[in-house]
Amino acid sequence: MEMLVQCCTEFIHLVASQANEVGTREKKNTIQPEHVLKALTELGFDDFVADVASTYEHHKEETKQDKLSKFNKVGGAVKLTEAEQILLQQQLFEADRVHSMTSETAASAATAALFNTQYGRFLGSNCMADDGGGISDNSEESDK
Repeated sequence: MEMLVQCCTEFIHLVASQANEVGTREKKNTIQPEHVLKALTELGFDDFVADVASTYEHHKEETKQDKLSKFNKVGGAVKLTEAEQILLQQQLFEADRVHSMTSETAASAATAALFNTQYGRFLGSNCMADDGGGISDNSEESDK
């Protein structure tokens, strides 16, 4: 059994090395399936090329179906109008906002503190964070 595993390993190394050479000749950095097919032909394994090509095509179809299936699970295949997309986006944002509300109180205080210390000096002394986390202009207060 060990001898069979060693033979298989050597065969894979041989085909991979030849496919790498094919890719290098074509100035490619990554071995592509076409390089493997060409390597099999160059090594004299023409009998394998048809089966390998068929298996590769089958793999591409399965991969395409898997991607389409995942896409459909997310709802990508459903055709939504622009208004429905906007509504869905707003609902997702609201759900995320509600989800983060528990830590938002602490986060907003930290954000306001960071804003005042990090960005306040770039904006000048007339601007500072208001209680809502936005920017307010203190020039009116200083004019009074």
